[in-house]
Amino acid sequence: MIPPIFGHENFTQVVAQSTRSRQELFKPLDDIARDVADLHTHDTIRHKENLPTKRQLEPFKPNVEFLLQEIITELQRQESPIQ
Repeated sequence: MIPPIFGHENFTQVVAQSTRSRQELFKPLDDIARDVADLHTHDTIRHKENLPTKRQLEPFKPNVEFLLQEIITELQRQESPIQ
């Protein structure tokens, strides 16, 4: 889960506590991408599951890439704090 990496309980808190430029990149993930994820997560189990399509995910590619960079940076910071 992503929020604990940043010291928060949910992603909405991560967005709210981020700098303005980071908020602009994270907010679509919290608002719109969450709806796509919820749709796939809470849909009735079927014989064959439908995964999110490339078209559903493509608009969020830069946002996800930035989030992954931030996760890596935060984990590295936690691993070797400045003394």
